[in-house]
Amino acid sequence: MDEDESRFRPDEDFIDRFVEDAVDEDAVARSFCEAKTEKCARRKTGYSNVVLLQAFDWQSWMRGGREEASFYARTEARVGMIEDLGFTHVWLPPPGASVDRHGFLPKKWYDLTSNYGDERELVTLIEALKHRGVDAICDVVVNHKCAEYSADGRFVSFADETSRSGRRLDWGEFAIVGDHPVFLGKGGDDSGDTIDIAPDLYHSNEEIREAIVEWLNWLKEDIGFSGYRFDYVRGYAREYAREYVLRTVGLEAFCVAENWVGATITCCTIKTNRVERSWIGYKGLAIARRCSISPPRESFKRP
Repeated sequence: MDEDESRFRPDEDFIDRFVEDAVDEDAVARSFCEAKTEKCARRKTGYSNVVLLQAFDWQSWMRGGREEASFYARTEARVGMIEDLGFTHVWLPPPGASVDRHGFLPKKWYDLTSNYGDERELVTLIEALKHRGVDAICDVVVNHKCAEYSADGRFVSFADETSRSGRRLDWGEFAIVGDHPVFLGKGGDDSGDTIDIAPDLYHSNEEIREAIVEWLNWLKEDIGFSGYRFDYVRGYAREYAREYVLRTVGLEAFCVAENWVGATITCCTIKTNRVERSWIGYKGLAIARRCSISPPRESFKRP
């Protein structure tokens, strides 16, 4: 952590003292938000003057009727409008082949043919955005990956892939955490929260992390993404998320992460608890809310 970051980030004891002494939370929140704004302006980071557009929803993968073109093609046709409206960054959906229609249950990282379009259309869209001075942010799902083949009734053997450098991703049970309640692997314990919808990757394994870093760099250098939105970041240790940013786009690039507060995820429902102390701490949630960062809804139904 550099000197600027250490000055900006309050320690937990500092926050707890505010809680105990009933200090004005709004005043504390304002001071933290102002400090962050000042820091970004001073360092000219990727977080300065960002206006992020979430370009997709849960129906964006669909075609039919008047929407025969792919999502990528439809979005490319609106790039001029995106620039005119003042957006600086566009958040795009997970690009890889997936078990589900929306891309959040990935099965292959390097196969970019999905319900949203193909690799050529994606690259064309990103190039059109860059031409207008708009950066593309990739929705990255690396907490889990769906296995292709089963053993003893458990899907624990992944489809073979070859990375840009020729690395074979012929993974099996070793790549899955050993404390998963459904897809029990042979890795160690999960470094974060576990979800039961897919095999959680064992991020403490260096081979797994190296493969993730190489894939993220491929998305940056070959596909054209400028930053990442990390899906379900509670699923693995914070130091790994930091490593993935440091070794790819760098801390100065714009990256965000999904951090559901007290989330309970089943096959079709996500429920949250706003008052539970979270990965960032309850006080951090209160501060974020006052910085105009909306907390998640109480429940979210997957289509």
